[in-house]
Amino acid sequence: EEFLSGSDLLFIMAGLGGGTGTGASPVIAEIGKRVGAAVVSVVTLPFTAEGAKKREIAMKGLAKLASVSDTIVVVNNDKILEIAKELPLYQAFFISDEIVARAVKGVVELVVKPGLVNVDLADLRNVIESGGPAVLTFGESDGENRAMEAVDDALGNPLLDADISGGKAAIINITSGPDFSLEEMQQIVETIVSSLDPNANVIWGARIDESLKGSVQVLLVVTGVASPTVEAALQGELREPFVERATKPKVEKAAKALPRVTERKTIPIAREVRERSDLGIDEL
Repeated sequence: EEFLSGSDLLFIMAGLGGGTGTGASPVIAEIGKRVGAAVVSVVTLPFTAEGAKKREIAMKGLAKLASVSDTIVVVNNDKILEIAKELPLYQAFFISDEIVARAVKGVVELVVKPGLVNVDLADLRNVIESGGPAVLTFGESDGENRAMEAVDDALGNPLLDADISGGKAAIINITSGPDFSLEEMQQIVETIVSSLDPNANVIWGARIDESLKGSVQVLLVVTGVASPTVEAALQGELREPFVERATKPKVEKAAKALPRVTERKTIPIAREVRERSDLGIDEL
């Protein structure tokens, strides 16, 4: 508790189904709440092939952790089989870890690096504290239609346990080179917003990175989404008593949403995973 004291934002990343991740994560989350941090848990579930007992332990741990976290992101290991079943085991897990790590890194950079349109810690806390299961994902493209391709790459992440349909709150952060246009920005935000709840709290930001010549990166944090896995875990377990967070001043900010569109094309499999699936570990 002393170590976490003063923290505003706490990420907990763990594998469920064993002893350490399943047992320690809820305890750490409870401590985070007590010291006033917004708690985001990012967890992986075991392969079905690892047996019913391990799955049962993981689901019980998921229910407990979900009840003491502000929001939770679930990565189901079975989905790795869908994208990398021919790869050596260590390469398959490397891809999974990298996708999650890049998304978390993007969230950290969101609040520490200045942008043209800034998203600050208060914005991030407001979205996270909206609660419920979350989608945390990252997409990138340098193609001819890079804006929409970056959105497709983010939303097509095959490791996601939930989609953004009906999400209650979202942060959209766009990072690009100096050639990025206002029209491209509008395409990205409109496409994402159109899938959310009509009353969703949407905050967007933009940052110029001179090193991203011709490329666009999209970071997306959506809370309050539907997650079949989390719902199943909670149905099987009585929720733990809610842990009150230490009181901190709240900063209310109006949502910065752009006009909506009514349709979005079908999202393909994540481009990055497709391109990397044949690479050796050194190239990754």
